[in-house]
Amino acid sequence: MEKKIFILTTLFTIGIMKSQVGIQTSNPSATLDVISSGSTSSTKALEINNSSATEMVTVLDNGNVGIGINAPNNPLDISSGNSQFPIALNIRSTTHATSRRAAQKIGNWLLLQDIDGNGTQNFSIYGGSTASNIFNINPAGNVGIGVNNPSVLLDTRKNGIADQIGVGTTSPGNLTPATAATAGAGALTYSTASGGTLVYSNGTNWNTLTSNVQKSVVIASLPAGSYNFISGNFSDVTGWAETVDVNSNFTPSTGIFIAPRAGNYSISCSLLPIAASNTGGQFEVHVNVNGTDMAVGLQSGNTTGTPFTGATVSTVIKLNAGDDVRIKYFHNLGSNRVSHGNAFNTLSIAEL
Repeated sequence: MEKKIFILTTLFTIGIMKSQVGIQTSNPSATLDVISSGSTSSTKALEINNSSATEMVTVLDNGNVGIGINAPNNPLDISSGNSQFPIALNIRSTTHATSRRAAQKIGNWLLLQDIDGNGTQNFSIYGGSTASNIFNINPAGNVGIGVNNPSVLLDTRKNGIADQIGVGTTSPGNLTPATAATAGAGALTYSTASGGTLVYSNGTNWNTLTSNVQKSVVIASLPAGSYNFISGNFSDVTGWAETVDVNSNFTPSTGIFIAPRAGNYSISCSLLPIAASNTGGQFEVHVNVNGTDMAVGLQSGNTTGTPFTGATVSTVIKLNAGDDVRIKYFHNLGSNRVSHGNAFNTLSIAEL
């Protein structure tokens, strides 16, 4: 008996000296080394109970850990009981003086708080592959997609070109939900009818979404004596005096109009230099689009006396957004001559 006590005392002393404890192992490899008695997914390697005999922490032989649940089915299962708004896992932010950051990583994604590090405690989903904040919610509840600081309820105004919003495609008679009443007032969808239209619900019917775009209108003139028509030149008319430019699509100094959108445009221009004697020839005014003449007006030079010799052109042209429109002139009347009064040198462009 004394021998057994001596042996146990010696083993316990060696364990204390090594500061390692083994349960079901005589050769612990860690401070606490527990060898389970079972080898199945339902047997437990560790169980911790509270004073009411409620199982609080469970570790199964397959490595699954349960907190508040005694049969975990995942590497980590957490149950916070049966309260109405349970918090199963609370990741606290730092106590830094300004930054209140916290993060959780899922694969190549991060769930972040306080993305700017200034204590705002906003929420973000960060994409590791793009190294950018993809989805953001500020403390006011505004949501930004590609926008760090959304200023409206849903903000997608990302810097760059990839900021379009896709609306679900539907076909006639196959709108989803099927009825406007089911969708509810304010619902928006896309129909392939009539070449493709956006439609919205007023709670009763689907209605085509229309818009009254402010059409572009330009009115300009050349002040008397401000422009010199050079004989033999084919040149842009520049230095216009602008009186109307609804959408700021016209640059008077260069005489260039940029079409704001695709559509039909009415373009009229009259050019008239001061009276002068002619040696013959003609005066021409051109409507030029992207370097190509689309319409021409001309008048032959009268060689009798000192006549006024100018020309007028009026046309309707289908333009595409971004098209470059300018007025050009040519004359070979024999001498240079400046513009007559502004009432005789006019330009009008109207989007139809």
